Amino acid sequence: MVITQQPANGKLYFEKSIPDIILTKDSESVITFTLQADGEDILQEEYEYDPDGLITIRDLASICGVYLTPTVSTISNTLAAVDGLTKTFTVVLYDGTNTETFSFSVLKCGAEIPQNVDCDAWIASHFMSRLPNEKRTGANRNEFLSFLQKTSYGAVELHVEAFHMVEGEVTGVALVLETIAAADRVITANVSPGRITEALELELTDLLYYDIWFSYGDVTGNRFCFLPDLTPYRNRTHFVFENCFGVSETFTATGKLPSKKTAEISLGNISSRYRKTTQDFIIEHTPNSGFLSNDEIDWLDDLLMSYVVTQYNPG
Repeated sequence: MVITQQPANGKLYFEKSIPDIILTKDSESVITFTLQADGEDILQEEYEYDPDGLITIRDLASICGVYLTPTVSTISNTLAAVDGLTKTFTVVLYDGTNTETFSFSVLKCGAEIPQNVDCDAWIASHFMSRLPNEKRTGANRNEFLSFLQKTSYGAVELHVEAFHMVEGEVTGVALVLETIAAADRVITANVSPGRITEALELELTDLLYYDIWFSYGDVTGNRFCFLPDLTPYRNRTHFVFENCFGVSETFTATGKLPSKKTAEISLGNISSRYRKTTQDFIIEHTPNSGFLSNDEIDWLDDLLMSYVVTQYNPG
Protein backbone atom coordinates (compact mmCIF):
# COMPACT_ATOMS: atom_id res chain seq x y z
CA MET A 1 0.00 0.00 0.00
CA VAL A 2 1.05 3.59 -0.64
CA ILE A 3 -0.34 6.31 1.64
CA THR A 4 -1.00 9.37 -0.53
CA GLN A 5 -2.88 11.39 2.11
CA GLN A 6 -3.23 11.14 5.88
CA PRO A 7 -3.48 13.27 9.04
CA ALA A 8 0.06 14.43 9.82
CA ASN A 9 1.74 12.42 12.56
CA GLY A 10 1.66 14.27 15.89
CA LYS A 11 -0.48 17.16 14.60
CA LEU A 12 -3.55 18.67 16.30
CA TYR A 13 -6.71 19.07 14.19
CA PHE A 14 -10.08 20.72 14.66
CA GLU A 15 -12.71 17.99 14.92
CA LYS A 16 -14.34 18.81 11.57
CA SER A 17 -11.01 19.33 9.76
CA ILE A 18 -9.41 15.87 10.02
CA PRO A 19 -8.07 14.96 6.55
CA ASP A 20 -9.29 11.82 4.78
CA ILE A 21 -6.91 8.86 4.53
CA ILE A 22 -6.20 7.88 0.93
CA LEU A 23 -4.32 4.73 -0.05
CA THR A 24 -3.07 3.85 -3.54
CA LYS A 25 -2.97 0.27 -4.73
CA ASP A 26 0.39 -1.49 -5.13
CA SER A 27 -0.81 -5.06 -4.59
CA GLU A 28 -4.04 -7.10 -4.47
CA SER A 29 -4.04 -7.29 -0.68
CA VAL A 30 -6.95 -6.37 1.58
CA ILE A 31 -6.19 -3.49 3.98
CA THR A 32 -7.05 -3.82 7.67
CA PHE A 33 -7.78 -0.41 9.20
CA THR A 34 -7.66 -0.02 13.00
CA LEU A 35 -8.43 3.18 14.91
CA GLN A 36 -7.32 3.43 18.53
CA ALA A 37 -8.06 5.91 21.33
CA ASP A 38 -5.90 5.85 24.45
CA GLY A 39 -4.34 2.59 23.26
CA GLU A 40 -7.67 0.77 22.90
CA ASP A 41 -9.19 -0.34 19.58
CA ILE A 42 -12.41 1.57 18.88
CA LEU A 43 -12.85 0.55 15.23
CA GLN A 44 -11.46 -2.18 12.99
CA GLU A 45 -12.54 -2.78 9.40
CA GLU A 46 -11.22 -4.38 6.21
CA TYR A 47 -11.17 -2.47 2.93
CA GLU A 48 -10.61 -3.44 -0.71
CA TYR A 49 -9.39 -1.11 -3.43
CA ASP A 50 -12.00 0.43 -5.74
CA PRO A 51 -11.78 0.12 -9.56
CA ASP A 52 -9.52 3.21 -9.60
CA GLY A 53 -7.06 1.49 -7.27
CA LEU A 54 -7.88 3.70 -4.29
CA ILE A 55 -9.11 3.29 -0.73
CA THR A 56 -10.51 6.49 0.81
CA ILE A 57 -11.38 6.53 4.52
CA ARG A 58 -13.62 9.54 5.12
CA ASP A 59 -15.40 11.37 7.92
CA LEU A 60 -13.15 10.38 10.82
CA ALA A 61 -14.81 13.23 12.79
CA SER A 62 -18.01 11.18 13.17
CA ILE A 63 -16.03 8.58 15.14
CA CYS A 64 -13.47 10.74 16.92
CA GLY A 65 -16.07 13.29 18.04
CA VAL A 66 -17.87 10.68 20.15
CA TYR A 67 -14.79 10.42 22.38
CA LEU A 68 -14.48 14.18 23.00
CA THR A 69 -16.62 14.67 26.10
CA PRO A 70 -15.99 17.57 28.54
CA THR A 71 -15.47 16.90 32.24
CA VAL A 72 -15.38 20.02 34.42
CA SER A 73 -13.59 20.36 37.76
CA THR A 74 -13.22 23.45 39.94
CA ILE A 75 -9.77 24.94 40.54
CA SER A 76 -10.88 28.06 42.44
CA ASN A 77 -13.79 30.50 42.63
CA THR A 78 -12.62 32.03 39.37
CA LEU A 79 -11.09 29.10 37.48
CA ALA A 80 -12.30 25.73 36.22
CA ALA A 81 -10.45 22.94 34.42
CA VAL A 82 -12.11 21.12 31.52
CA ASP A 83 -10.70 17.73 30.53
CA GLY A 84 -11.65 15.51 27.62
CA LEU A 85 -11.78 18.16 24.87
CA THR A 86 -8.63 16.86 23.17
CA LYS A 87 -7.64 13.26 22.54
CA THR A 88 -4.91 11.43 20.65
CA PHE A 89 -5.95 8.79 18.10
CA THR A 90 -3.73 6.18 16.46
CA VAL A 91 -4.28 4.65 13.02
CA VAL A 92 -2.84 1.22 12.19
CA LEU A 93 -2.89 0.06 8.55
CA TYR A 94 -1.96 -3.56 7.74
CA ASP A 95 -1.83 -5.09 4.25
CA GLY A 96 -0.92 -8.62 5.29
CA THR A 97 2.80 -7.91 5.12
CA ASN A 98 3.56 -4.36 6.16
CA THR A 99 2.18 -2.19 8.96
CA GLU A 100 1.94 1.60 8.91
CA THR A 101 1.17 3.48 12.12
CA PHE A 102 0.62 7.18 12.80
CA SER A 103 -1.07 9.27 15.49
CA PHE A 104 -2.85 12.60 15.52
CA SER A 105 -4.75 14.66 18.08
CA VAL A 106 -8.22 16.17 17.80
CA LEU A 107 -9.69 19.28 19.44
CA LYS A 108 -13.45 19.29 19.96
CA CYS A 109 -15.02 21.80 17.57
CA GLY A 110 -18.48 21.31 16.14
CA ALA A 111 -18.08 24.25 13.74
CA GLU A 112 -16.65 24.07 10.24
CA ILE A 113 -13.25 25.78 10.41
CA PRO A 114 -11.54 26.84 7.13
CA GLN A 115 -8.94 24.28 6.05
CA ASN A 116 -6.23 26.95 5.87
CA VAL A 117 -6.47 27.60 9.65
CA ASP A 118 -3.76 25.61 11.43
CA CYS A 119 -5.21 24.27 14.68
CA ASP A 120 -1.87 24.09 16.53
CA ALA A 121 -1.03 27.70 15.72
CA TRP A 122 -4.54 29.05 16.31
CA ILE A 123 -5.18 27.40 19.67
CA ALA A 124 -1.77 28.49 21.01
CA SER A 125 -2.83 32.14 20.96
CA HIS A 126 -6.64 32.31 20.85
CA PHE A 127 -9.51 31.84 23.27
CA MET A 128 -11.99 29.08 22.43
CA SER A 129 -14.79 31.20 21.01
CA ARG A 130 -16.14 31.89 17.53
CA LEU A 131 -16.37 35.59 18.35
CA PRO A 132 -13.53 37.53 16.67
CA ASN A 133 -11.91 38.88 19.85
CA GLU A 134 -14.68 41.34 20.81
CA LYS A 135 -17.88 41.10 22.85
CA ARG A 136 -20.42 43.47 24.37
CA THR A 137 -21.10 43.03 28.08
CA GLY A 138 -22.92 44.84 30.87
CA ALA A 139 -23.43 45.29 34.60
CA ASN A 140 -23.80 42.08 36.62
CA ARG A 141 -23.31 39.84 33.59
CA ASN A 142 -21.24 36.68 33.81
CA GLU A 143 -18.46 36.32 31.24
CA PHE A 144 -16.17 33.34 30.65
CA LEU A 145 -13.15 32.76 28.40
CA SER A 146 -11.43 29.42 27.83
CA PHE A 147 -8.08 28.41 26.37
CA LEU A 148 -6.08 25.23 25.85
CA GLN A 149 -3.16 24.76 28.23
CA LYS A 150 -0.31 22.33 27.62
CA THR A 151 2.37 21.15 30.04
CA SER A 152 4.98 22.26 27.52
CA TYR A 153 3.81 25.87 27.94
CA GLY A 154 4.90 25.97 31.58
CA ALA A 155 2.96 28.31 33.87
CA VAL A 156 0.39 30.48 32.09
CA GLU A 157 -0.52 34.01 33.15
CA LEU A 158 -3.95 35.53 32.51
CA HIS A 159 -3.82 39.31 32.06
CA VAL A 160 -6.30 42.19 32.03
CA GLU A 161 -5.90 45.79 30.95
CA ALA A 162 -8.80 48.16 31.56
CA PHE A 163 -9.12 51.58 29.92
CA HIS A 164 -10.80 54.62 31.46
CA MET A 165 -10.57 58.42 31.28
CA VAL A 166 -8.11 60.28 33.51
CA GLU A 167 -7.99 64.06 33.09
CA GLY A 168 -9.35 63.82 29.57
CA GLU A 169 -7.00 61.08 28.40
CA VAL A 170 -7.62 57.37 27.87
CA THR A 171 -5.51 55.53 30.44
CA GLY A 172 -4.89 51.79 30.77
CA VAL A 173 -4.49 49.90 34.04
CA ALA A 174 -3.01 46.39 33.75
CA LEU A 175 -2.95 43.45 36.14
CA VAL A 176 -2.10 39.74 36.15
CA LEU A 177 -5.42 38.12 37.09
CA GLU A 178 -4.16 34.56 37.47
CA THR A 179 -0.97 32.51 37.36
CA ILE A 180 -1.89 28.94 36.40
CA ALA A 181 0.38 25.96 37.00
CA ALA A 182 1.42 23.85 34.01
CA ALA A 183 -0.92 21.01 32.97
CA ASP A 184 -2.62 19.47 29.93
CA ARG A 185 -6.20 20.73 30.06
CA VAL A 186 -8.59 23.51 29.04
CA ILE A 187 -8.92 26.42 31.45
CA THR A 188 -12.16 28.40 31.81
CA ALA A 189 -11.74 31.74 33.60
CA ASN A 190 -14.27 34.14 35.07
CA VAL A 191 -13.65 37.49 33.34
CA SER A 192 -16.92 39.19 34.29
CA PRO A 193 -17.04 42.99 34.52
CA GLY A 194 -17.73 42.80 38.26
CA ARG A 195 -14.55 40.84 38.87
CA ILE A 196 -12.46 43.16 36.70
CA THR A 197 -13.70 46.40 38.27
CA GLU A 198 -13.20 44.98 41.77
CA ALA A 199 -9.67 43.80 41.00
CA LEU A 200 -8.67 47.16 39.49
CA GLU A 201 -10.72 49.30 41.94
CA LEU A 202 -12.72 50.97 39.17
CA GLU A 203 -16.38 51.76 38.66
CA LEU A 204 -18.11 50.12 35.69
CA THR A 205 -19.52 53.50 34.64
CA ASP A 206 -15.94 54.79 34.27
CA LEU A 207 -14.82 51.80 32.19
CA LEU A 208 -14.46 52.29 28.43
CA TYR A 209 -13.38 48.72 27.66
CA TYR A 210 -11.05 46.01 28.95
CA ASP A 211 -8.79 43.46 27.25
CA ILE A 212 -8.08 39.89 28.39
CA TRP A 213 -5.16 37.80 27.13
CA PHE A 214 -2.90 34.95 28.26
CA SER A 215 0.85 34.50 27.99
CA TYR A 216 3.48 31.82 28.55
CA GLY A 217 7.19 31.82 27.78
CA ASP A 218 7.73 34.14 24.81
CA VAL A 219 4.15 33.74 23.54
CA THR A 220 1.49 36.40 24.06
CA GLY A 221 -2.04 35.46 23.04
CA ASN A 222 -4.47 37.64 21.11
CA ARG A 223 -6.36 40.20 23.17
CA PHE A 224 -10.10 39.65 23.68
CA CYS A 225 -11.92 42.96 24.20
CA PHE A 226 -15.06 43.44 26.32
CA LEU A 227 -17.14 46.57 25.66
CA PRO A 228 -19.45 47.58 28.56
CA ASP A 229 -22.96 48.45 27.35
CA LEU A 230 -24.64 50.57 30.03
CA THR A 231 -27.97 50.94 28.20
CA PRO A 232 -30.80 50.36 30.74
CA TYR A 233 -32.59 47.65 28.75
CA ARG A 234 -36.09 46.90 30.00
CA ASN A 235 -35.76 43.21 29.15
CA ARG A 236 -32.64 41.16 29.80
CA THR A 237 -32.66 37.37 29.51
CA HIS A 238 -29.34 35.75 30.43
CA PHE A 239 -28.25 32.45 28.89
CA VAL A 240 -25.22 30.22 29.51
CA PHE A 241 -24.48 27.54 26.93
CA GLU A 242 -21.86 25.05 25.82
CA ASN A 243 -20.30 26.37 22.62
CA CYS A 244 -18.90 24.43 19.67
CA PHE A 245 -15.61 23.87 21.53
CA GLY A 246 -17.41 22.31 24.52
CA VAL A 247 -16.79 25.23 26.92
CA SER A 248 -19.16 27.72 28.57
CA GLU A 249 -20.12 31.07 27.09
CA THR A 250 -22.92 33.51 27.91
CA PHE A 251 -25.38 35.61 25.94
CA THR A 252 -27.87 38.24 27.06
CA ALA A 253 -30.99 38.89 24.97
CA THR A 254 -32.12 42.51 25.29
CA GLY A 255 -35.10 42.63 22.91
CA LYS A 256 -38.82 42.41 23.62
CA LEU A 257 -40.07 39.48 25.70
CA PRO A 258 -43.59 38.64 24.53
CA SER A 259 -45.47 35.90 26.38
CA LYS A 260 -48.37 33.73 25.28
CA LYS A 261 -50.61 31.50 27.39
CA THR A 262 -52.49 28.65 25.72
CA ALA A 263 -55.14 26.46 27.32
CA GLU A 264 -55.36 22.86 26.16
CA ILE A 265 -58.52 21.05 27.22
CA SER A 266 -60.15 17.70 26.61
CA LEU A 267 -63.91 17.18 26.53
CA GLY A 268 -65.83 14.04 27.35
CA ASN A 269 -69.50 13.03 27.08
CA ILE A 270 -70.58 12.48 30.66
CA SER A 271 -74.26 11.96 31.49
CA SER A 272 -75.23 13.08 27.98
CA ARG A 273 -73.40 16.38 28.43
CA TYR A 274 -69.98 17.52 27.20
CA ARG A 275 -67.78 18.25 30.16
CA LYS A 276 -64.17 19.33 30.56
CA THR A 277 -62.18 16.28 31.61
CA THR A 278 -58.59 17.62 31.55
CA GLN A 279 -56.96 21.01 31.12
CA ASP A 280 -53.44 22.32 30.91
CA PHE A 281 -51.96 25.80 30.53
CA ILE A 282 -48.88 26.25 28.37
CA ILE A 283 -46.98 29.52 28.88
CA GLU A 284 -44.53 30.45 26.14
CA HIS A 285 -41.92 33.21 26.49
CA THR A 286 -40.07 34.41 23.38
CA PRO A 287 -36.94 36.44 24.17
CA ASN A 288 -35.80 38.52 21.22
CA SER A 289 -32.07 39.02 20.88
CA GLY A 290 -31.98 42.80 20.46
CA PHE A 291 -29.31 44.33 18.23
CA LEU A 292 -26.74 41.85 16.86
CA SER A 293 -23.68 42.46 14.74
CA ASN A 294 -22.93 40.11 11.83
CA ASP A 295 -20.23 38.39 13.91
CA GLU A 296 -22.69 37.88 16.78
CA ILE A 297 -25.27 36.39 14.42
CA ASP A 298 -22.75 33.77 13.28
CA TRP A 299 -21.60 33.15 16.86
CA LEU A 300 -25.16 32.54 18.10
CA ASP A 301 -25.36 29.45 15.89
CA ASP A 302 -23.48 27.85 18.78
CA LEU A 303 -26.30 28.67 21.20
CA LEU A 304 -29.04 27.51 18.81
CA MET A 305 -27.29 24.20 18.09
CA SER A 306 -26.02 23.52 21.61
CA TYR A 307 -27.39 20.59 23.60
CA VAL A 308 -26.56 22.39 26.87
CA VAL A 309 -28.41 25.71 27.29
CA THR A 310 -29.84 27.21 30.45
CA GLN A 311 -30.65 30.57 32.02
CA TYR A 312 -28.68 32.14 34.84
CA ASN A 313 -29.34 34.84 37.41
CA PRO A 314 -26.95 37.79 36.88
CA GLY A 315 -24.43 38.82 39.50
